[in-house]
Amino acid sequence: KCKSDQFFLNAKVCYNCSEKANCTKCNPEGNNCLQCKEGYYPLGSICTECSTNDCKTCYSTNGDCKSCETTRYHEGTKCIECNQGVAHCKQCNSKEDCFECESDDYFLENKGKCSNCKENKPFCLVCNPSANNCTQCQNNYYPNGTECHTCESIHCKECGASDGICKSCLYGYYLYQDKCHTCTAMDNCIDCDYGDRCKECAK
Repeated sequence: KCKSDQFFLNAKVCYNCSEKANCTKCNPEGNNCLQCKEGYYPLGSICTECSTNDCKTCYSTNGDCKSCETTRYHEGTKCIECNQGVAHCKQCNSKEDCFECESDDYFLENKGKCSNCKENKPFCLVCNPSANNCTQCQNNYYPNGTECHTCESIHCKECGASDGICKSCLYGYYLYQDKCHTCTAMDNCIDCDYGDRCKECAK
């Protein structure tokens, strides 16, 4: 037996505990580490990083998790993948509190759940995985907060599927600074190219 836990016994010879990387306390009667530096835990005769046990930080004596990476939640002594608590979740605060879904095929509901983008948001192609909104819509639609609205609702014949910027206008409107404006600003004009050039007058 060695004189203190700053030494370990191997083949009847005492060695300084510092010879074991990241070990702070050794078994004076054997060749194993009892306590490791922060970020490590004892596994047999060596100290192993907490990350090998899926922990962000762990107890330096037994490897039980103290905290987890954001892709996992803490349950008991373990770190569990977020998608085991909330389906399709990539990052979470707890078992039932997701804050980022696994891809832009899903959006984040207010209750911390991940919902399928195309199934729950009509005309939406791409969602924000960290919020409850659409970022890209089908042709002739544009994202307006949580939903896709028709380009016609802003008087566009064609508009950007992700930004809603008008590319061409409906009959009776002209394009100016990415928006469609009514031709009726000119007396008796029902269709125009620009705000000052009428193409068709009222009969």
